[in-house]
Amino acid sequence: MGRSTTRSFAVLVLTSLVAAGDTDRGAFERVAHWYPHEHWYPHEHWYPHEHDVQAYDAQLGWLHAVAHGADHLGTSAAAGLASPEEVLGILARRIAAPAEMWQQLEEARIGVAILE
Repeated sequence: MGRSTTRSFAVLVLTSLVAAGDTDRGAFERVAHWYPHEHWYPHEHWYPHEHDVQAYDAQLGWLHAVAHGADHLGTSAAAGLASPEEVLGILARRIAAPAEMWQQLEEARIGVAILE
């Protein structure tokens, strides 16, 4: 798997953990040393700056980095892992980031994350 595949699907694993009740913010903080330019939240840097938003894998299909990241942010906010201010700030940076045109209803997933 390529780097964009890893980034896109790693966030799905994290979303599943949070949805299953793993809301230990300390666990995310312990992982943060892997991401020296970021704060407590590993995706605070990755998500707004991901350039490979239209990646396609012949076996897996579309790699929805923007949608998967939005889902994770919404789940984290709903679970109390991240504050609404943190989530909205990260989503705002993703929306403002230069990227290719979204084609897979990513804006709808961002909208759902905002409502959560």
